[in-house]
Amino acid sequence: MRKLADDKIRVFFFESCFDGTVGGSHLCMYNLIKNMDKRKFEFTTGFYENNRFAEKYNAIGIDVEILQRCLVRIGNVFSRKIRNWYSSEYKFKKYLSEYFREKQFHIIVINNSIWPTLSFAQVCKRENIPLIVYERGLASYDKKHITASSDISLSIPISNFIKKNLLKHQFRTPEIERIYDGIDPTNYKVSRSQSEIKKAFNHPSDSRVVGIIGNVRPWKGQDYFINAFKELSAQYQNLYGLIVGSWGKDENGFHKMLLENIQKSGLENRLIFLGYREDIPEILSILDVFVHASVKAEPFGMVLLEAMAAGTPIVATNVGGPVEILNNGECGILVPQKNSHAIARACTRYLDDPKFKKKSVDKAYTRLINNFHINGTIENTSALFEKVYNDRYLT
Repeated sequence: MRKLADDKIRVFFFESCFDGTVGGSHLCMYNLIKNMDKRKFEFTTGFYENNRFAEKYNAIGIDVEILQRCLVRIGNVFSRKIRNWYSSEYKFKKYLSEYFREKQFHIIVINNSIWPTLSFAQVCKRENIPLIVYERGLASYDKKHITASSDISLSIPISNFIKKNLLKHQFRTPEIERIYDGIDPTNYKVSRSQSEIKKAFNHPSDSRVVGIIGNVRPWKGQDYFINAFKELSAQYQNLYGLIVGSWGKDENGFHKMLLENIQKSGLENRLIFLGYREDIPEILSILDVFVHASVKAEPFGMVLLEAMAAGTPIVATNVGGPVEILNNGECGILVPQKNSHAIARACTRYLDDPKFKKKSVDKAYTRLINNFHINGTIENTSALFEKVYNDRYLT
Protein backbone atom coordinates (compact mmCIF):
# COMPACT_ATOMS: atom_id res chain seq x y z
CA MET A 1 0.00 0.00 0.00
CA ARG A 2 1.62 3.22 -1.18
CA LYS A 3 0.30 6.67 -0.40
CA LEU A 4 -0.37 8.78 -3.47
CA ALA A 5 0.81 12.38 -3.43
CA ASP A 6 -2.69 13.75 -2.75
CA ASP A 7 -3.67 11.08 -0.20
CA LYS A 8 -3.77 11.46 3.54
CA ILE A 9 -2.25 9.12 6.10
CA ARG A 10 -5.22 7.14 7.43
CA VAL A 11 -4.91 6.51 11.16
CA PHE A 12 -7.06 4.37 13.45
CA PHE A 13 -6.57 5.79 16.96
CA PHE A 14 -7.93 3.44 19.63
CA GLU A 15 -8.54 4.12 23.33
CA SER A 16 -8.01 0.77 25.07
CA CYS A 17 -9.36 1.79 28.50
CA PHE A 18 -12.53 -0.16 29.37
CA ASP A 19 -13.06 0.33 33.11
CA GLY A 20 -16.06 2.64 32.68
CA THR A 21 -14.26 5.87 33.57
CA VAL A 22 -13.27 8.80 31.39
CA GLY A 23 -10.02 10.49 32.31
CA GLY A 24 -6.80 12.13 31.25
CA SER A 25 -5.89 9.61 28.55
CA HIS A 26 -9.16 10.36 26.74
CA LEU A 27 -8.47 14.10 26.89
CA CYS A 28 -4.89 13.70 25.63
CA MET A 29 -6.07 11.60 22.69
CA TYR A 30 -8.79 14.14 21.87
CA ASN A 31 -6.36 17.07 22.02
CA LEU A 32 -4.00 15.28 19.64
CA ILE A 33 -6.62 14.36 17.07
CA LYS A 34 -8.36 17.72 17.21
CA ASN A 35 -5.13 19.63 16.60
CA MET A 36 -3.29 17.38 14.13
CA ASP A 37 -3.06 18.65 10.54
CA LYS A 38 -6.12 17.25 8.72
CA ARG A 39 -4.42 17.97 5.39
CA LYS A 40 -1.93 15.23 6.27
CA PHE A 41 -3.93 12.87 8.48
CA GLU A 42 -7.36 11.30 8.35
CA PHE A 43 -8.42 9.90 11.72
CA THR A 44 -10.92 7.31 12.84
CA THR A 45 -11.26 6.85 16.59
CA GLY A 46 -12.24 3.69 18.41
CA PHE A 47 -13.42 2.56 21.85
CA TYR A 48 -14.59 -0.62 23.51
CA GLU A 49 -17.69 1.21 24.75
CA ASN A 50 -19.53 4.43 24.07
CA ASN A 51 -18.57 7.45 26.17
CA ARG A 52 -18.72 11.24 26.31
CA PHE A 53 -15.77 11.66 23.98
CA ALA A 54 -17.48 9.78 21.14
CA GLU A 55 -19.91 12.71 20.88
CA LYS A 56 -17.04 15.20 20.97
CA TYR A 57 -15.33 13.46 18.04
CA ASN A 58 -18.54 13.40 16.03
CA ALA A 59 -18.91 17.13 16.66
CA ILE A 60 -15.55 17.82 14.96
CA GLY A 61 -16.21 15.43 12.08
CA ILE A 62 -14.17 12.43 13.24
CA ASP A 63 -15.64 8.96 12.68
CA VAL A 64 -16.01 6.75 15.76
CA GLU A 65 -15.99 2.95 15.82
CA ILE A 66 -17.18 1.03 18.89
CA LEU A 67 -15.42 -2.35 18.90
CA GLN A 68 -17.63 -5.06 20.32
CA ARG A 69 -15.50 -7.47 22.29
CA CYS A 70 -17.67 -10.02 24.07
CA LEU A 71 -16.19 -12.17 26.83
CA VAL A 72 -18.12 -15.36 27.58
CA ARG A 73 -18.12 -16.62 31.15
CA ILE A 74 -20.26 -19.77 31.25
CA GLY A 75 -19.76 -23.50 31.64
CA ASN A 76 -16.96 -25.40 33.35
CA VAL A 77 -13.39 -24.09 33.43
CA PHE A 78 -12.28 -25.82 30.21
CA SER A 79 -15.46 -24.89 28.35
CA ARG A 80 -15.23 -21.30 29.57
CA LYS A 81 -11.63 -20.99 28.38
CA ILE A 82 -12.51 -22.33 24.93
CA ARG A 83 -15.53 -20.03 24.60
CA ASN A 84 -13.60 -17.03 25.85
CA TRP A 85 -10.75 -17.75 23.45
CA TYR A 86 -13.12 -18.13 20.51
CA SER A 87 -15.01 -14.93 21.33
CA SER A 88 -12.28 -12.63 22.61
CA GLU A 89 -9.36 -13.89 20.54
CA TYR A 90 -10.28 -15.72 17.34
CA LYS A 91 -13.47 -13.81 16.42
CA PHE A 92 -12.12 -10.48 17.63
CA LYS A 93 -8.87 -10.76 15.68
CA LYS A 94 -10.78 -11.88 12.60
CA TYR A 95 -13.04 -8.84 12.96
CA LEU A 96 -10.05 -6.51 13.40
CA SER A 97 -8.32 -7.89 10.30
CA GLU A 98 -11.42 -7.42 8.17
CA TYR A 99 -12.07 -3.95 9.56
CA PHE A 100 -8.48 -2.77 8.99
CA ARG A 101 -8.51 -4.08 5.43
CA GLU A 102 -11.87 -2.47 4.66
CA LYS A 103 -10.76 0.94 5.91
CA GLN A 104 -7.23 0.60 4.50
CA PHE A 105 -5.61 2.21 7.51
CA HIS A 106 -1.95 3.10 7.11
CA ILE A 107 -1.20 3.24 10.86
CA ILE A 108 -2.87 1.85 13.99
CA VAL A 109 -2.35 3.81 17.22
CA ILE A 110 -3.18 2.46 20.69
CA ASN A 111 -3.71 5.22 23.22
CA ASN A 112 -3.04 3.50 26.52
CA SER A 113 -0.74 0.48 26.52
CA ILE A 114 0.27 -2.76 24.85
CA TRP A 115 -0.82 -4.44 28.08
CA PRO A 116 -4.56 -4.92 27.26
CA THR A 117 -4.20 -4.91 23.47
CA LEU A 118 -2.08 -7.88 22.44
CA SER A 119 -4.68 -8.77 19.80
CA PHE A 120 -3.91 -5.52 18.00
CA ALA A 121 -0.19 -6.31 17.89
CA GLN A 122 -0.87 -9.75 16.44
CA VAL A 123 -3.30 -8.46 13.82
CA CYS A 124 -1.05 -5.57 12.79
CA LYS A 125 1.87 -7.99 12.35
CA ARG A 126 -0.27 -10.29 10.22
CA GLU A 127 -1.64 -7.40 8.11
CA ASN A 128 1.75 -5.65 7.92
CA ILE A 129 0.36 -2.40 9.33
CA PRO A 130 2.62 -0.24 11.54
CA LEU A 131 1.53 -0.12 15.17
CA ILE A 132 2.23 2.82 17.46
CA VAL A 133 1.49 2.39 21.17
CA TYR A 134 1.33 5.10 23.82
CA GLU A 135 2.48 3.96 27.25
CA ARG A 136 0.71 6.14 29.81
CA GLY A 137 1.14 4.01 32.91
CA LEU A 138 3.60 1.99 34.99
CA ALA A 139 2.56 -1.53 34.05
CA SER A 140 4.32 -4.67 35.25
CA TYR A 141 4.74 -6.27 31.86
CA ASP A 142 4.64 -10.05 31.45
CA LYS A 143 6.88 -12.00 29.10
CA LYS A 144 4.10 -12.01 26.48
CA HIS A 145 4.00 -8.20 26.51
CA ILE A 146 7.77 -7.95 26.14
CA THR A 147 7.67 -10.42 23.27
CA ALA A 148 4.84 -8.51 21.58
CA SER A 149 6.74 -5.22 21.95
CA SER A 150 9.06 -6.35 19.16
CA ASP A 151 6.06 -6.10 16.79
CA ILE A 152 5.46 -2.44 17.67
CA SER A 153 6.92 0.13 15.28
CA LEU A 154 7.05 2.89 17.89
CA SER A 155 6.44 3.13 21.64
CA ILE A 156 5.62 6.58 23.00
CA PRO A 157 6.02 6.93 26.78
CA ILE A 158 4.54 10.24 27.96
CA SER A 159 7.21 10.89 30.58
CA ASN A 160 10.83 10.01 31.27
CA PHE A 161 9.54 8.17 34.34
CA ILE A 162 7.54 5.80 32.11
CA LYS A 163 10.38 5.47 29.60
CA LYS A 164 12.68 4.24 32.36
CA ASN A 165 10.08 1.61 33.22
CA LEU A 166 9.99 0.37 29.60
CA LEU A 167 13.78 0.14 29.51
CA LYS A 168 13.79 -1.64 32.86
CA HIS A 169 11.45 -4.27 31.42
CA GLN A 170 13.67 -4.53 28.32
CA PHE A 171 11.04 -3.48 25.80
CA ARG A 172 12.01 -4.62 22.30
CA THR A 173 10.33 -1.83 20.34
CA PRO A 174 12.77 -0.57 17.66
CA GLU A 175 12.04 3.02 18.65
CA ILE A 176 11.03 4.41 22.04
CA GLU A 177 10.44 8.16 21.96
CA ARG A 178 9.17 10.18 24.90
CA ILE A 179 6.63 12.84 23.97
CA TYR A 180 5.09 14.96 26.70
CA ASP A 181 1.36 15.51 26.52
CA GLY A 182 0.56 19.15 25.98
CA ILE A 183 -2.33 21.57 26.30
CA ASP A 184 -3.35 24.93 24.89
CA PRO A 185 -3.20 27.40 27.80
CA THR A 186 -5.64 29.76 26.07
CA ASN A 187 -8.37 27.17 26.71
CA TYR A 188 -8.03 27.87 30.43
CA LYS A 189 -8.98 31.53 30.29
CA VAL A 190 -12.51 31.93 31.67
CA SER A 191 -15.06 34.67 31.06
CA ARG A 192 -17.21 34.33 34.17
CA SER A 193 -16.13 35.99 37.40
CA GLN A 194 -15.05 33.96 40.40
CA SER A 195 -18.13 35.21 42.28
CA GLU A 196 -20.45 33.82 39.60
CA ILE A 197 -18.72 30.47 39.56
CA LYS A 198 -18.66 30.20 43.36
CA LYS A 199 -22.34 31.08 43.51
CA ALA A 200 -23.13 28.05 41.33
CA PHE A 201 -21.55 25.87 44.05
CA ASN A 202 -23.27 27.77 46.89
CA HIS A 203 -19.95 29.20 48.04
CA PRO A 204 -19.77 32.74 49.42
CA SER A 205 -18.03 35.21 47.12
CA ASP A 206 -15.27 35.77 49.70
CA SER A 207 -14.70 32.03 50.25
CA ARG A 208 -11.38 30.31 49.71
CA VAL A 209 -11.41 27.00 47.87
CA VAL A 210 -9.12 23.98 47.63
CA GLY A 211 -9.76 21.07 45.33
CA ILE A 212 -8.66 17.73 43.96
CA ILE A 213 -9.36 16.58 40.39
CA GLY A 214 -9.05 13.02 39.10
CA ASN A 215 -10.91 9.73 38.88
CA VAL A 216 -12.06 8.68 42.33
CA ARG A 217 -9.89 5.68 43.17
CA PRO A 218 -8.00 4.64 46.31
CA TRP A 219 -4.58 5.27 44.73
CA LYS A 220 -5.58 8.81 43.77
CA GLY A 221 -5.59 9.77 47.45
CA GLN A 222 -8.96 11.50 47.86
CA ASP A 223 -9.10 10.17 51.43
CA TYR A 224 -5.87 12.01 52.30
CA PHE A 225 -7.21 15.17 50.71
CA ILE A 226 -10.36 14.94 52.81
CA ASN A 227 -8.35 14.48 56.01
CA ALA A 228 -6.17 17.47 55.05
CA PHE A 229 -9.32 19.52 54.47
CA LYS A 230 -10.63 18.55 57.89
CA GLU A 231 -7.43 19.95 59.40
CA LEU A 232 -7.59 23.12 57.32
CA SER A 233 -11.29 23.74 57.95
CA ALA A 234 -10.64 24.37 61.63
CA GLN A 235 -8.07 27.06 60.73
CA TYR A 236 -9.96 28.74 57.87
CA GLN A 237 -13.66 29.20 58.59
CA ASN A 238 -14.33 30.42 55.03
CA LEU A 239 -12.61 27.47 53.36
CA TYR A 240 -14.54 25.21 50.95
CA GLY A 241 -13.47 22.10 49.06
CA LEU A 242 -14.29 20.42 45.76
CA ILE A 243 -13.68 16.79 44.77
CA VAL A 244 -13.93 16.43 41.00
CA GLY A 245 -13.84 13.15 39.09
CA SER A 246 -15.85 10.11 38.07
CA TRP A 247 -15.77 6.62 39.55
CA GLY A 248 -16.65 3.20 38.19
CA LYS A 249 -18.68 0.50 39.88
CA ASP A 250 -15.50 -1.00 41.36
CA GLU A 251 -14.96 2.24 43.29
CA ASN A 252 -18.50 2.54 44.72
CA GLY A 253 -17.33 1.26 48.09
CA PHE A 254 -14.44 3.72 48.22
CA HIS A 255 -16.73 6.59 47.26
CA LYS A 256 -19.20 5.60 49.96
CA MET A 257 -16.41 5.52 52.54
CA LEU A 258 -15.29 9.02 51.54
CA LEU A 259 -18.83 10.38 51.83
CA GLU A 260 -19.22 8.87 55.28
CA ASN A 261 -15.94 10.45 56.40
CA ILE A 262 -17.16 13.88 55.26
CA GLN A 263 -20.57 13.46 56.87
CA LYS A 264 -19.16 12.27 60.21
CA SER A 265 -17.01 15.40 60.27
CA GLY A 266 -20.03 17.63 59.65
CA LEU A 267 -18.42 19.09 56.53
CA GLU A 268 -20.97 18.01 53.91
CA ASN A 269 -21.91 21.65 53.21
CA ARG A 270 -18.29 22.73 52.76
CA LEU A 271 -16.72 19.76 50.96
CA ILE A 272 -18.65 18.33 48.03
CA PHE A 273 -18.30 15.76 45.24
CA LEU A 274 -18.92 17.10 41.75
CA GLY A 275 -18.39 13.92 39.71
CA TYR A 276 -17.12 14.21 36.14
CA ARG A 277 -17.10 17.81 34.88
CA GLU A 278 -16.54 19.48 31.53
CA ASP A 279 -15.94 22.92 33.10
CA ILE A 280 -12.48 22.23 34.53
CA PRO A 281 -11.08 25.68 33.55
CA GLU A 282 -13.82 27.41 35.57
CA ILE A 283 -13.30 25.11 38.55
CA LEU A 284 -9.54 25.69 38.51
CA SER A 285 -10.10 29.45 38.31
CA ILE A 286 -11.71 29.51 41.77
CA LEU A 287 -9.21 27.20 43.47
CA ASP A 288 -6.74 28.85 45.83
CA VAL A 289 -4.86 25.54 45.85
CA PHE A 290 -5.03 22.44 43.64
CA VAL A 291 -4.04 19.20 45.38
CA HIS A 292 -2.73 16.10 43.64
CA ALA A 293 -2.62 13.44 46.37
CA SER A 294 -1.78 10.15 44.60
CA VAL A 295 -0.46 7.54 47.03
CA LYS A 296 1.54 5.71 44.36
CA ALA A 297 3.60 7.01 41.51
CA GLU A 298 1.54 8.95 38.99
CA PRO A 299 2.89 8.17 35.50
CA PHE A 300 2.38 11.76 34.33
CA GLY A 301 -0.49 13.92 35.56
CA MET A 302 -2.35 15.81 32.83
CA VAL A 303 -4.41 17.71 35.37
CA LEU A 304 -1.23 19.32 36.71
CA LEU A 305 -0.74 20.94 33.30
CA GLU A 306 -4.30 22.23 33.46
CA ALA A 307 -3.65 23.78 36.87
CA MET A 308 -0.44 25.37 35.57
CA ALA A 309 -2.35 26.84 32.62
CA ALA A 310 -5.07 28.21 34.89
CA GLY A 311 -2.57 29.86 37.23
CA THR A 312 -3.56 27.66 40.16
CA PRO A 313 -0.84 26.78 42.71
CA ILE A 314 -0.14 23.08 43.10
CA VAL A 315 0.51 20.69 45.97
CA ALA A 316 1.49 17.21 44.74
CA THR A 317 2.95 14.01 46.15
CA ASN A 318 6.65 13.65 45.42
CA VAL A 319 6.73 10.54 43.20
CA GLY A 320 6.55 9.91 39.49
CA GLY A 321 5.29 12.34 36.88
CA PRO A 322 4.50 15.27 39.20
CA VAL A 323 8.17 15.51 40.22
CA GLU A 324 9.10 15.69 36.52
CA ILE A 325 6.34 18.16 35.63
CA LEU A 326 6.99 20.47 38.58
CA ASN A 327 10.75 20.36 38.03
CA ASN A 328 11.58 18.77 41.39
CA GLY A 329 9.40 21.20 43.31
CA GLU A 330 10.50 24.44 41.66
CA CYS A 331 7.01 25.01 40.23
CA GLY A 332 4.87 23.66 43.06
CA ILE A 333 5.09 22.14 46.53
CA LEU A 334 5.92 18.43 46.70
CA VAL A 335 4.85 16.46 49.77
CA PRO A 336 5.28 12.85 50.97
CA GLN A 337 2.68 10.25 50.03
CA LYS A 338 -0.09 9.33 52.46
CA ASN A 339 0.52 12.41 54.58
CA SER A 340 -2.58 14.52 55.13
CA HIS A 341 -0.79 16.85 57.56
CA ALA A 342 1.90 17.63 54.96
CA ILE A 343 -0.81 18.44 52.41
CA ALA A 344 -2.51 20.76 54.89
CA ARG A 345 0.76 22.55 55.76
CA ALA A 346 1.58 23.05 52.07
CA CYS A 347 -1.88 24.50 51.43
CA THR A 348 -1.41 26.84 54.38
CA ARG A 349 1.78 28.21 52.85
CA TYR A 350 -0.09 29.25 49.70
CA LEU A 351 -3.10 30.55 51.63
CA ASP A 352 -0.96 32.67 53.97
CA ASP A 353 1.76 33.90 51.59
CA PRO A 354 0.47 35.64 48.42
CA LYS A 355 4.00 36.51 47.23
CA PHE A 356 5.14 32.89 47.43
CA LYS A 357 1.96 31.81 45.67
CA LYS A 358 2.51 34.23 42.77
CA LYS A 359 6.16 33.24 42.39
CA SER A 360 5.25 29.54 42.23
CA VAL A 361 2.41 30.13 39.75
CA ASP A 362 4.60 32.27 37.45
CA LYS A 363 7.37 29.64 37.36
CA ALA A 364 4.82 26.92 36.64
CA TYR A 365 3.30 28.85 33.73
CA THR A 366 6.71 29.50 32.17
CA ARG A 367 7.58 25.81 32.43
CA LEU A 368 4.24 24.89 30.86
CA ILE A 369 4.86 27.14 27.84
CA ASN A 370 8.41 25.85 27.37
CA ASN A 371 7.79 22.14 27.86
CA PHE A 372 4.09 21.20 27.72
CA HIS A 373 2.46 23.40 25.10
CA ILE A 374 0.16 21.56 22.67
CA ASN A 375 2.06 23.00 19.69
CA GLY A 376 5.23 21.14 20.66
CA THR A 377 3.29 17.93 21.27
CA ILE A 378 1.62 18.12 17.87
CA GLU A 379 4.86 18.93 16.06
CA ASN A 380 6.73 16.00 17.64
CA THR A 381 3.82 13.58 17.21
CA SER A 382 3.25 14.48 13.56
CA ALA A 383 6.92 14.01 12.76
CA LEU A 384 7.00 10.56 14.34
CA PHE A 385 3.75 9.41 12.70
CA GLU A 386 5.09 10.49 9.31
CA LYS A 387 8.39 8.75 9.96
CA VAL A 388 6.64 5.49 10.82
CA TYR A 389 4.55 5.79 7.67
CA ASN A 390 7.53 6.57 5.46
CA ASP A 391 9.62 3.75 6.90
CA ARG A 392 6.90 1.21 6.11
CA TYR A 393 5.47 2.42 2.80
CA LEU A 394 7.99 4.68 1.07
CA THR A 395 11.32 2.91 1.59
